[in-house]
Amino acid sequence: MVSADALTPEQRAVTQHADGPAAVLAVPGAGKTTALVHRIRMLVEERGVAPDRILVCSFNRQTVDDLTDALHAIGVSDVQPRTLHSLGHALRHASMGPLSDDAPDPSTAAHRLARRVLRDEADHSDLDVADLEVTTADLVDQVAAWKQQLAYPDLDRADLPPTAYDTASAASADDDILLNLYSRFEAHRRDRDWVTYADMLRDGWEALVRNDVLRERTQQAYEHVVVDEFQDVSRAQYEILDLLTADHRNYMVVGDDDQSIYRWRGARASFLLDFADTYDATTYRMMDSFRLPLGPTVLANAVIQNNEDRHDKRIRLTQSDGGPTRLLDETDAPALANAVAEQIDGLLSESYAPADLAVLVRTYGETPPLEVAMLDRGLPYTVDGHVPFYRRRPVQTLLRYLYWALLERRRRRTGGFDQPETAQQYQNRFAQIVNHPNRYVPRGRIDRILQEARRKDISLFAITESHLPAMDADLRDRVSAFLEMLETLVARLDASPAVLLEDLTASLGYAAYLREQSVRPEQGEARVRTMNALLRYATSFDSVPALIEGVRSLAAGHERESDPSAVTVRSIHRAKGAEWPVVFVPGGVEGTLPHTPAEKSDAALAEERRLFYVAITRAQEHLYLGTHEDGGRSRFLQEANAESLLDRCETVQRILTAPPQTVTEEAVARFCNAVGTLRLGTFFQDWWTPAPDRAETLRSHLSSLPSTVEAAHRRVEAAKEAQRTYETEIARLRDEASAQVEQLRTALGTAPISATHTATETYYPDSAAFTFDWTEDESAVMIHWNDTVVGRIDPLGAGRLDAETVFSIPWSGIVARFDSVSNGRARLHLTIDWEETSGRLLAQKRATLSPPASPDAFTHLLTSEDFRTGYERLHDRLSD
Repeated sequence: MVSADALTPEQRAVTQHADGPAAVLAVPGAGKTTALVHRIRMLVEERGVAPDRILVCSFNRQTVDDLTDALHAIGVSDVQPRTLHSLGHALRHASMGPLSDDAPDPSTAAHRLARRVLRDEADHSDLDVADLEVTTADLVDQVAAWKQQLAYPDLDRADLPPTAYDTASAASADDDILLNLYSRFEAHRRDRDWVTYADMLRDGWEALVRNDVLRERTQQAYEHVVVDEFQDVSRAQYEILDLLTADHRNYMVVGDDDQSIYRWRGARASFLLDFADTYDATTYRMMDSFRLPLGPTVLANAVIQNNEDRHDKRIRLTQSDGGPTRLLDETDAPALANAVAEQIDGLLSESYAPADLAVLVRTYGETPPLEVAMLDRGLPYTVDGHVPFYRRRPVQTLLRYLYWALLERRRRRTGGFDQPETAQQYQNRFAQIVNHPNRYVPRGRIDRILQEARRKDISLFAITESHLPAMDADLRDRVSAFLEMLETLVARLDASPAVLLEDLTASLGYAAYLREQSVRPEQGEARVRTMNALLRYATSFDSVPALIEGVRSLAAGHERESDPSAVTVRSIHRAKGAEWPVVFVPGGVEGTLPHTPAEKSDAALAEERRLFYVAITRAQEHLYLGTHEDGGRSRFLQEANAESLLDRCETVQRILTAPPQTVTEEAVARFCNAVGTLRLGTFFQDWWTPAPDRAETLRSHLSSLPSTVEAAHRRVEAAKEAQRTYETEIARLRDEASAQVEQLRTALGTAPISATHTATETYYPDSAAFTFDWTEDESAVMIHWNDTVVGRIDPLGAGRLDAETVFSIPWSGIVARFDSVSNGRARLHLTIDWEETSGRLLAQKRATLSPPASPDAFTHLLTSEDFRTGYERLHDRLSD
């Protein structure tokens, strides 16, 4: 932990804040924990505030643990940070008493209630649960978000004090079924007297607004309130904190609105954005980052500046160490996964340990191809927060088909099973596959088939076949097709596992089924990717038994939740607050980041951009960003002009690391431009300490650059003068062309021009444009349409134009439009298009001029404002 003497001016300003409200805006890696704990130490040791009179809290447990450890490290052990949920739970307990003895843990209660509610709603509507198009997780998240927002299914029934209705609201949704489910959820919860995790906060707020004595006692309990990660607070948390600090407003909040990524569960960045105005608070900015190297710093700033509703701040670079930031641009997701795995393999063969590396994904649907690519190379990894791809339902279902087919073949060959456990597996797998995909075989029918199999100890295939006559026609057709498919599967078990799985998925129509059964399109695509990952993984095995055993081995030895000897694969949401030396973000693809862009409101799109920002800012040394042609490069990379920025970062890194004797004047000039473009002046002024030989080399080149720059400015001025002359000549030619058109109008008149029509079978659209030129011997004017000769004008032939007029006209500059044909299509009549003719004549005249040459790119660089800014910063620094 940094000592008080080593605090930066930004950190020290926070620690020395007087009484009253304050908002601390801290970029990633700014050392906010250091500033906070020294602020608390100052309150205790220098201001004499009792430790138990300071409330320190945060949204998540990890932040609370970090604060606790940091406080202990500087000798402040009596201040006990806590989560906001625990604060809400304490308030609830003080007002409403403890949970009932038979109540489940609040962290599991919501899922249990959601499953029951979905079953009830499906039964009530005479539907399958899947037909509701709401998953258990979806319902749990939505109900929690409503509660965090203090949104009630029936606001009148809430029976709140009158003043509380200014804060609480009625839940609303685009789909009435969600509101119905919320009402059912709450009815079941009240009947059982259960408390969910989200109820801790809502009930805690209700306790304060209903119980005057509790509210006053709690307000008097604390002299100072400090809240970390304030960008993540919900309405319920915000209102609790507002009530607790009402008497004194010694209320310091710390956060980064650019890292607000929990909108889906009720968090609102607006609470931090509006804090200073709401409470007339002092604002402190901590923008020096001690985590991020150059590439992530520059790219993160470029990405997040495209969000409009945010505090004005930038990450400032403080270190020149760190590797490059690279774009991995491949053809499709599997190719990108291979590229990521190849980079990981290379890094592990160098000096990095697996735990130094993290792969951060927008959703866990991205992981299957990545997992397969790492398995192919034998790379250790752990999926943090989700099961690995081979434990997900699409894979498990397909493996169950294969395993049941193996057991069926064994039964046919041996007449039965030696072990009761194997017989039970044979029956269980059959029950699991018969309705996956759903063939709508009634549960009772399946149970009777299984009971008969146990009783008679014969093949499930044969028993099911014997039940066919008792089924209705539609069910009989579906089950017959199922049995036929199983028969084929058993017969082909010696085929390649990959080929067999490909045929099985096609026979099942499994990809279409996965898409149809998914609540959201992106969920369906994720499941299809999981299926395809198994097909790809299967190519590594020669037989079906070997594939099944391979998956079992993975399950046995590859699933530890947090493995220090494995590469971490984690969602960006779960990565917030963490950091690694090397970070991979493979989701730089439209549709991944941002996720399903067609459905995104402006607010949701801004949150997707913040997610990308959070991912970028987890890297301490190396950052790899993945994209592929199949999905298209993410708009976030495009709007940040990522490739150009990273090229400039490499320019800076080369100058900072190359042997000084190899550095040229041109390289230093490009370095100056990059420093100005990337806005790195503060780093070079405050944090950069070059070695003497490097400083001398740069000083020498900087001293010689002014003459080079002066010559560049002369070239630019000369080019400008040449351009002015050229534009003057163009204006003269334009006037000349206009005068010529007027003369032609007089000579030709307005009547159509008549010509011999040589393409009598041709019919012309209204938009047809005709051009003219002389024959080589200048005996006739040829008429062209679509590069084909369609007519001619004979200067000596009959017509309204005499020979002298025909010979005087610049026919190559004339453009005409179709008017009509006559004499059995032998005559063609055309009308002059004077606007097009004017443009064509001018173009012919301009062709005689050569535009002046523009200065080259390096000349433009030397005369740019970015170059000047970078040069001045570096010159001033090296002149100190």
